[in-house]
Amino acid sequence: MKQPEMLVAESARATPRRGLVGGPDFEFFQRRYFTPAEVAQHNVPEDLWVSYLGSVYDLTPLAHKYKGDLLLKPIVEVAGQDISHWFDPKTRDVSCAGTRGGAGVWNGTAGPRDGAERRELAGVGGRDCPEAPLPIPALKIRKHVDPLTGTLRYRTPRGRFLHVPPQLPRSDWANDFGKPWWQGVHYEVGRLSTKTRNIRIINTLTSQEHALEVGAQESMWEILHRCLPFNAHAASYTWKYEGKKLNMDYTLEENGIRDEEEEFDYLNMDSTVYTPAILLYFNDDLTEL
Repeated sequence: MKQPEMLVAESARATPRRGLVGGPDFEFFQRRYFTPAEVAQHNVPEDLWVSYLGSVYDLTPLAHKYKGDLLLKPIVEVAGQDISHWFDPKTRDVSCAGTRGGAGVWNGTAGPRDGAERRELAGVGGRDCPEAPLPIPALKIRKHVDPLTGTLRYRTPRGRFLHVPPQLPRSDWANDFGKPWWQGVHYEVGRLSTKTRNIRIINTLTSQEHALEVGAQESMWEILHRCLPFNAHAASYTWKYEGKKLNMDYTLEENGIRDEEEEFDYLNMDSTVYTPAILLYFNDDLTEL
């Protein structure tokens, strides 16, 4: 078994370097978190995103496939919005079984990447299932008792939508679509930021300043990725806060950039007056990502 020091050394060698700068390969970089404001920008059938129960989904392929179908209308109406109220959060229950358990299905390709999160979701202390596969919940639409039939039916206040069975038996309803779209993990593009923060990025070389809204859970690398549209050489800078070099693998909070919004609210002060400023110092490297 390799020693931890050897694993760290191999990891460091595996980290691509661009001139003087090391970091992830942005050619294949994928964002983990999206803010509600970002989701709201995708609000047309040709670019349709929604969020529910903490995740963000790109339903553009679904909208393209069922273009012109009346059952698509309720989904188009909520494009760019959070529709968590459509779903039953209780179906998030999972088990540590190797097959279907509770309402969840085990799969090793999605979900939290941290082992502790993995065991926490599995509902075990790590001893019985230390390397549990990652759970994918089988989402279910909320239900209610239909006043017409007295049976338990899907609750669809905006009207019946794609893959929801009709209220009464019908011969023209095709149910050969496989899994309903809300259980299709291939639509998932990331997670919804539960908390967002405002920061300023100041380029000390050009004196340019940009304001960003970022997710509190994002690492500095992910924040750097947000800067690329207005600074293609963002990775060629040393990032500092109050004179201290930032660890790009850490979040803002982990780097000592505290979220003081609650304190401002407690003191009845406007939190927008003070926005943390991250200073970028140019290195002798002209790397463009």
